[in-house]
Amino acid sequence: MSTKTTIYLSDLHFEHQQWLKELVFWEDEIALYNKRLEEIIGRYTDVSIKAEMEHFQNQFIRHDEVIDILKHDVRKHESQLVKYAQDHPVAIEHVHFNDHTELRDRMETQRKIYADLKTEFYSFYPRICKTGLRGITTFCFIVVRFDRNGDQTFFYFGVKICGLFVFKLQVI
Repeated sequence: MSTKTTIYLSDLHFEHQQWLKELVFWEDEIALYNKRLEEIIGRYTDVSIKAEMEHFQNQFIRHDEVIDILKHDVRKHESQLVKYAQDHPVAIEHVHFNDHTELRDRMETQRKIYADLKTEFYSFYPRICKTGLRGITTFCFIVVRFDRNGDQTFFYFGVKICGLFVFKLQVI
């Protein structure tokens, strides 16, 4: 005999909203990664580097497909809960629902798979920056400013460019 975990509707709804936002964020990230790969793929003639780029493009396409399926399934479950809430407005605060463990397990699995892909991508990306991207990879300088009283203020200004843009301004 299996025991099913029960949960309040508001908790299920919260989790659905969190998942949908996470999935949309992943979509945005993947679009950014794909755009960057499209921008730089023409710069390389090395077959092995092009093959790795295509590997990531294919993986991103596959993750987009899984994201679409998960979004559909989360919305479907959410709409079932909404229908129940509309049909039983008084009981909704007192009724426990079956927990959506199968959907939660799928989200956790996808979260791990996507995190592994990002780790793999972030270990690949700096290699192509070092081997083929032209331009500044690190840029840094210190500015000294004197105010009217002759006091000095030091600013550290740094930019690291390797496809991804990092900007830092700090008062020393």
